[in-house]
Amino acid sequence: MTPERFSQIFDEVTYKCWTTLGNRNHVYSRNNDKLHNFKRAADFEDLPAEDALIGMMTKHVVSVYDYVDDISEGVLHTREEWLEKIIDLINYPILLLALLEDEGSFRAEEDISNVSGKITITGVEHAGNSYEA
Repeated sequence: MTPERFSQIFDEVTYKCWTTLGNRNHVYSRNNDKLHNFKRAADFEDLPAEDALIGMMTKHVVSVYDYVDDISEGVLHTREEWLEKIIDLINYPILLLALLEDEGSFRAEEDISNVSGKITITGVEHAGNSYEA
């Protein structure tokens, strides 16, 4: 695979990760809380919210393993089906990080007050896009 094609895939996946997290707001958020479903599931199961999230993420991990097993059985899935599974796998650790922050699950000496919402990288170019820090 060429570096250009890899960069195109990277751009596609990261864009879809971002839009998926945004588009599902109306489905999974309540009371302006993007992490509502994980907290509610935790309440139902009397678990920490992080454990509830990991349980939901595990379902997606198993699904990807099943898709990989399907290949050896001659069952192929569409690129779109794979993409949906992969995006879910990428988004769950992002949601976990947000939940850990929301729940105050970092060591006290870590200061996150100066973390900006925008991250850029100097001198990196892929798929025709350049990024600056």
